[in-house]
Amino acid sequence: MSEGSPDGSVPALIEPLRVDIAAGRVTYRDFRLSVGRFANDWQNKLNMSGDIDLTRKPPYVNRISFEVPFQSIARTAASFRQVAGAAEQLTKAIQGLPIDPGTLLLVDLSYSGPLAGADGAPAQLTEAYSVRVDEQALERITVKDVVGTVKGIADLFRKKPKQ
Repeated sequence: MSEGSPDGSVPALIEPLRVDIAAGRVTYRDFRLSVGRFANDWQNKLNMSGDIDLTRKPPYVNRISFEVPFQSIARTAASFRQVAGAAEQLTKAIQGLPIDPGTLLLVDLSYSGPLAGADGAPAQLTEAYSVRVDEQALERITVKDVVGTVKGIADLFRKKPKQ
């Protein structure tokens, strides 16, 4: 579960937003936002990019995307009270593995469409998502890590749950 402050605030890290504006288009990439401490890491990590065409009437979102590591989604799900105990046990067990399976998958959420309708009212953007393997994370994995992780996962299934 995310660790908040006594005053109810949630820690976050916002990296600089670098925006390019050229020929009526606003673009940005690699804008990172990390929210909610989770042990020695962040509960949620987002990598965002965008491309908005201001020359169109109404302005048009070519793409706004959010890249979310699968582990961030799992950590958010683990924060629900109904599954918090089991999720905490599973999280601790996974942290002991050489490879955290949640770091290998990325969920890409993207939005596109006009920012407003013909009447000027805000429009609903089209949403799409996909899941892909993080190629950079794969490059850091050794055969020893894979073998250790497979053995560790097998051990997780052999252990009896706490009563």
